[in-house]
Amino acid sequence: MPLSVLVNGTMDGKLPDDYYLWIMVNPHTAFAQWWPQGGHSIDPSETWYGPALIGRDISQGGEADFEKEFDIAVVLVDRRVNNDFLYSDKKGKSTGNWPSISFPEDARIMDKVTVIRETEIAAPKTRDVSA
Repeated sequence: MPLSVLVNGTMDGKLPDDYYLWIMVNPHTAFAQWWPQGGHSIDPSETWYGPALIGRDISQGGEADFEKEFDIAVVLVDRRVNNDFLYSDKKGKSTGNWPSISFPEDARIMDKVTVIRETEIAAPKTRDVSA
């Protein structure tokens, strides 16, 4: 996987009221630490798309992430967790710092894939992950 990927999938049915889908990334080298992706929940239409960063940019020491494993998960969260993720993203945009979080107790992984970060910078790829 390159640094940036477009994750896509399909959804059968409808989300429960006040629930949201998010893409989250967990580097295997940072046990139990997750990063919500994209700054917003996924639009749960039949086919959805969302961005994910696999590790750090080269300018931030991303070479250390080459050939490392990462989980990309599609996660169902309630309104409270959704609001926490939105606040965290807003704070990250203002400070330039996006710290990791522990996986929320109330969240549920709908689907997950493990990927390996490539050593070369490549064009973004898509990966189908269905929720």
